[in-house]
This record gives sequence, structure tokens and C-alpha cells, in this order.
Amino acid sequence: MSLFDKILGRSNHFQSANNIPEPTPLSSTSEMMDGNVGNTVPRNEFVADENPDPTVTTIAFGTGRPIDAIYAFITRDFEDEGYNDALVNNDKSYRDTKEALLRNNLKLRFQQVKVRYQDDIRKLKVQVQIAEESMVVSSAAQLRALIETFQSHLAEIARMEEDLERNDPKMTQMIESYKRGFLKGIAAQTYDVTHIIK
Repeated sequence: MSLFDKILGRSNHFQSANNIPEPTPLSSTSEMMDGNVGNTVPRNEFVADENPDPTVTTIAFGTGRPIDAIYAFITRDFEDEGYNDALVNNDKSYRDTKEALLRNNLKLRFQQVKVRYQDDIRKLKVQVQIAEESMVVSSAAQLRALIETFQSHLAEIARMEEDLERNDPKMTQMIESYKRGFLKGIAAQTYDVTHIIK
């Protein structure tokens, strides 16, 4: 490098073999896999074990479709919420209002899911028409089968709405869990009061 280059702050882009810096040593693979080096990701977060535990069985349930949102809401446990609400306000009208709110939230979910299915069915019908015009019979058949599945889900939602109107216990699980928690909260509050008065 010339004196002129040093003054202007230029560096020599072409270094000789003698001027190449030594590379920094990398950590061992086992250190990296164990997550002991810097910000590396632990082994269990990115490596799948080749030999999974044979005693573990994975069971998939649900449809993976919008109707699962309804099932999830119905089976959701509101017991803790009911318990906490009773500790804050144990008035029966408060509990009744909350139960009505849960029922209305379920009705809203019915509506949301129905709108989604109806929209998807409309889109699928267009795709069926395009597939039939293009002579892609197998794709059209698959799309029609999906439409039938969505229509059966809509029919199931209609049955669920009727069951909710009849107060069928399988449709009011979330309300029952809330009531159970609310009653436990009142019992806990009463227990505390009776022990303070002693």
C-alpha cells in the first residue's frame, strides 16, 4: 500500500497470501447442538428425533374446518371465569347477564361460520365451472365433494342452533361450566365470611 493510499484511507483490495488473516475457530458441533454457544438454537427446537417414543400415540381430531371453532367454544371451560366473577360481583343478575352473553357469543360464532362456509361454497362453485369448461373432470369432482362436505357442515350447524334453542346440555357446556365456577366462587366467599365472623 502506498503512502498516498494510507493518507486517503484506501486499502489494498488484493492481499497477498501472507496477509490473509487466520479464520476464527468455530465451536464444536456438540456445543452448537446443545445450545451452549452464543445465540444458537437448542437442538430440540430444530432437530426431529429419528426414533420417537413408541409409547406416545398422536390422535388427530376435528375437521380442520371452520366448524371446529364452534366445537372449541362449546367445550371451552369458563369455570375459572365464573369463580372470579362471583368473587367480584355475586349478584344473580350479573351471572344471568354473563350467561346470556355466552349464549349470544355462541350464536355469533354460528353466524360467522355459516357466512364463511357460504362464501367458500360460492367460490368453489365458480372453480367447478372453470374445471368443467377446461375438461378437468377429476378436479371438478374433488371440488364438488368439498362443496358437499361444507353443505353437511352447514346442516350440522343448523342442528346445533336448534339444540341451543331447546337448551340441549351438549350445546350449553360453556354456560354450565360458568355456572359451576360462579357457584364455587359464592361458596368460597361465604366460607371466608363465616370464618371472619367467628
